[in-house]
Amino acid sequence: MAERLACDGKSVLAHARTFPDLNSAVADCALTIATTRRSRRIKLEAVTPRAAAEHLLALPPTAHCALVFGPEQSGLSNEEPVPGAIWSAPSPRPSSAA
Repeated sequence: MAERLACDGKSVLAHARTFPDLNSAVADCALTIATTRRSRRIKLEAVTPRAAAEHLLALPPTAHCALVFGPEQSGLSNEEPVPGAIWSAPSPRPSSAA
């Protein structure tokens, strides 16, 4: 199914690695940024997308990092914690009323 949905991303899928769980996938990452659409009551650092980018740019060029996305409509749930991650919620959209 992934190949059918990938359209022009088949080369990305061909080089993708699979892991038994999320913690294994991010174990060697110097920084993990998880995304969500909702406010959190988890004791993790929460940053704006701009601040998340600043964290990424501050890493050494050889450091591994991960951006973790959950379902498109909601992001990750509270039941899907990512140890040591910082959380990035979308910036508020500017009002379309002008």
